[in-house]
Formats: sequence, structure tokens, C-alpha cells
Amino acid sequence: MPNKQAGMLELLEEEAIAVYLDPAALGVAVPEYLRASDYVILDVGYDLPRPIKNLHFHDTGFQGTFSFDGRPYDVRVPYKAVFGFVSRTTKKGGLYSSEVPSKALCEKPESNNETAAP
Repeated sequence: MPNKQAGMLELLEEEAIAVYLDPAALGVAVPEYLRASDYVILDVGYDLPRPIKNLHFHDTGFQGTFSFDGRPYDVRVPYKAVFGFVSRTTKKGGLYSSEVPSKALCEKPESNNETAAP
């Protein structure tokens, strides 16, 4: 399986992806109300109906200004906090099963940030 950065960037060339992450991992910056969640799903892409301002990928993670409950929030996610990512339409992606938080295995996934048009 390709490394997380390469895998995510390859999928993002075609469309937006859902990124599954552990919000309690060191270096993660998400709204406080999400920090206690077992996991968070972020919709990430360059052409979402609600654009992610300043979306940037670098060697250790990604960052950008996401929208939560209509409010902007500067998100930072190190790749070590990501345990999966998947295309919303083709379902291509990567799962790092040894990194999935155990509590996340029992829940139904739902995106946490807003990507729909207002």
C-alpha cells in the first residue's frame, strides 16, 4: 500500500476524499467538540461546494480552513493520525487497519465537516 500522503494526493487528483482520523492524536487540530470523538471524518478536496481555504499538503500532514457548523476552523492533521481515506464515488482508498482506533470499529461513519452548498 502506498504511503498515506501519496495515496491521498493520487485520489485528490480525480475527486474529493473522506479522510478518517483519530482526533486525539498528537498534533491534530480540530474543533474542541470533536476532540472527544472516537474518530473524525473530514471531506477533503479542491473543488468542494464549500471550498477548503488554504488546503495544503506537506511531508508530515495537511492543513486548511474547514467549515464546522458554519464556522471556519484552521485544521491540522499529521499523517500519523490518519487511519483511512476513500473516494466518495469510486470507493478507492486506503485503510491502515493496525491504526484504526478500537472504538471506531463499532460506529456508522458520518462526515464531520460541511461540504454541501449553503
